[in-house]
Amino acid sequence: MSMIPELMGGRRLEHGLIAVDANSSGTEILTLPPEPSSTGLLLFLYNSGGESIVVKNDAGSPATICTVATVKGAVLFCDGTTWLSILGA
Repeated sequence: MSMIPELMGGRRLEHGLIAVDANSSGTEILTLPPEPSSTGLLLFLYNSGGESIVVKNDAGSPATICTVATVKGAVLFCDGTTWLSILGA
């Protein structure tokens, strides 16, 4: 899964709630858009599926921002240089 505009048909995510039903045979990876174009972006992610979701940045060697377990959530915020996360219980 990708939130990078070039991989989403040019669409740019503005804000919002993202509900992901992760039902693959393994862990899902969600790639966030580039930091410079995401300044001030606030996302609420809810994992409604059967596998964990590993949230990564878009770097050439992507770093893991957080891992969201099944039926758990996360709040993601970008300050323009870094993606930050808060995991919910």
